[in-house]
Amino acid sequence: MSDAENIYRLWKQRAEIDYIPHFMALWLSLNAWMKDYFVFSADWTDRDRLEVLKQDDSSLFDRFAGLIDAQGINGTLFRGYFAELHRALGNAQISYDRRQEIISFDCCMIEWNNGRPRFASVVAQNRDNTPENGQQEIKLDEELWVENNPERLFAAYIEIVYQIRCALFHGNLAPDNENKKVIQQLYLTLSMIMEDI
Repeated sequence: MSDAENIYRLWKQRAEIDYIPHFMALWLSLNAWMKDYFVFSADWTDRDRLEVLKQDDSSLFDRFAGLIDAQGINGTLFRGYFAELHRALGNAQISYDRRQEIISFDCCMIEWNNGRPRFASVVAQNRDNTPENGQQEIKLDEELWVENNPERLFAAYIEIVYQIRCALFHGNLAPDNENKKVIQQLYLTLSMIMEDI
């Protein structure tokens, strides 16, 4: 390999964005926001805060719901990132902590009640958006539709953010290409949600 080729490859590698530290910094921002936004007992854990966030009509939820339904470039970008997150999760096959279930929108931990998780899918199984049936699903892209329930979508999304954060923080997630794609899409979606927060 010539010196010029080596220089080219080194600079190209340096130009690639590592989303891991950016995602973790964004998580820290979200965590600080939760501590400020909600009045918590001093002994509440991140899990306690997360469950309240998933149930609350916060400005974070409002932003999420607005983006998932928005017309124009921001809505298109957000739904596209959301669809790519779904695909990246399917390719990465990351398990929930100490569980066999794979983290995905097909198997979301919607709520955590008394130490017991409840899993559900938010991916639409049959698309029936006829005028008489109303808007039953949300079209993310040409191949992926999700249920038209922003509250459940938000709960599933926030749980996935938290689960990936835990896997990273506790050293359970290898920085391979498939996992990096998940983190990239989480960063892109979460940064859009938190843009005005």
